[in-house]
Amino acid sequence: MKWHRFSPVAYYLSEKGLAFPLQQTKTSANGSSDGQISIWELLKELQGKNYRIDDQFTQLVVTTEYDSRILRTGTCILRLTNLLLESWKQGIKPLDLRWFWLETEEFDAGTSHTFFVVDEEGDRIVCEEMTLIEGPGSKFDRAVFERHYGSRFSGLAAYWYGRFYQETKLGRRRVAASIWIRPKIFYRADLRSDLRLIRFLLIAILLCLIVLLVRR
Repeated sequence: MKWHRFSPVAYYLSEKGLAFPLQQTKTSANGSSDGQISIWELLKELQGKNYRIDDQFTQLVVTTEYDSRILRTGTCILRLTNLLLESWKQGIKPLDLRWFWLETEEFDAGTSHTFFVVDEEGDRIVCEEMTLIEGPGSKFDRAVFERHYGSRFSGLAAYWYGRFYQETKLGRRRVAASIWIRPKIFYRADLRSDLRLIRFLLIAILLCLIVLLVRR
């Protein structure tokens, strides 16, 4: 189901997102078995263990000292699972992650939705660019995310968008790119005002250069 109406607010992973099923092939000294496991069940089984993640695009391979698992599902859910596994290794709980939308783009194979991801409890940005593809085989489902409502969460969004534009390379690039047309800058009226002034000055300089060249 297509859904293009993300907004610049705080999103979090829903219970449905954690319950999403993965196809698992698990191999250990006792043999190999195929089955289904939810994302949350996977995280609980790996809690406290050292593991390595190999992202092979169409599948994830998770290896511990005692076993290995090949995980398969749609590409969108695989990307989501990979981020949750990396965060879990660092002690970040899935429900402590906040997702902030940056842009949605259409292309021939589908639609991409780009976010940056925050560990609210740890007060840090853990992923400055997470792109989820909505298209054939991706298993994109809007119900994976729920949004926060209320003035407190509006303030939360403003705080994290501000930090994103100041602290990350991608954020600073987006601010620089927005001097012309794209992308949009959220919650930073001060930046938008400065950018309009910079744009005006650049256009004025360009016009002056054109006039000088014409007069030669």
